[in-house]
Amino acid sequence: ARERTSESMQVWVDRQGNARPKTDVRHNFVSTRVSRDGMRLVDRIGEEGTNHVWIYDIGRDTLTRVTTEGLNMTCLWGPDGQRVTFNSTARPGVQAANLFWKPTDGIGPAERLTTSEYRQAPLSWSQDGKFLFFIQESLDSGFDIWVLPNEGDRKPFPFLDSSSNEWYPAISPDGRWLAYSSDNSGRYEVFVTPFPGSGSHRKISTQGGGREPVWSRNGRELFYRIGNMMMVVDIISEPEFTPTNPKMLFEGKYKLGGWHRSYDITPDGQQFVMVMAAEQASKPMQINVVFNWFEELKRLVPAEK
Repeated sequence: ARERTSESMQVWVDRQGNARPKTDVRHNFVSTRVSRDGMRLVDRIGEEGTNHVWIYDIGRDTLTRVTTEGLNMTCLWGPDGQRVTFNSTARPGVQAANLFWKPTDGIGPAERLTTSEYRQAPLSWSQDGKFLFFIQESLDSGFDIWVLPNEGDRKPFPFLDSSSNEWYPAISPDGRWLAYSSDNSGRYEVFVTPFPGSGSHRKISTQGGGREPVWSRNGRELFYRIGNMMMVVDIISEPEFTPTNPKMLFEGKYKLGGWHRSYDITPDGQQFVMVMAAEQASKPMQINVVFNWFEELKRLVPAEK
């Protein structure tokens, strides 16, 4: 059968930029997130007029669809690993893309988390499951970062709300620092600010700007992208927050995020899951064959006791 132009590939990329396919399966992969144990991915796949959330089981090399209705876009794992969180529209009573979550087995209806006339997209859960950070678009201030508490009255509140666009919130593993991108300088740069409460906004990116920040699981590194480049910054958080100068890890033609974040890292911080641009997917690529890959992954990411 002839390949569709919407097809793309998800690939594993190491810190030196060596890439290999995650699976032979091709779809219009848009974004991905790695589960806390490193054994599954939650993917948004958009094709033939649909957008759905899927879960890829690495060991079994299988895709399972989670959502069955609506247009479902930005997705990430829920804090307990038993649910996926996503934004969705084209549902009864939904004016704009609001926040939902649903069990990973796909059984039962999706539960609505927010009700708003504005478009929203979930980007980051705190590790303790107490806060969901999301972006919301308004006519007055563009894109802002909001927080949905997961306890009490569960009333969302704005955290970064300005005339500039704030995007890609990512909370640190210890819940103390929020990384994000802002265009207040005229281009997107990466910043870090304390959470909760007010504090300084420390600029992380340097030349060239930056977007899509991601913390390592131990909080000692912060990754972000500049065009085709993957950057890394070493982080010292005690006695005070101190970032080092950014350095480039690798460069490659992978999809960039829009509302969503387009990549993620494995729990050991040694592998990236990237989405290869559609036009690159049909081109020959250098593939490093790794035997017993799943056994090696289990060695690098031991099961939690």
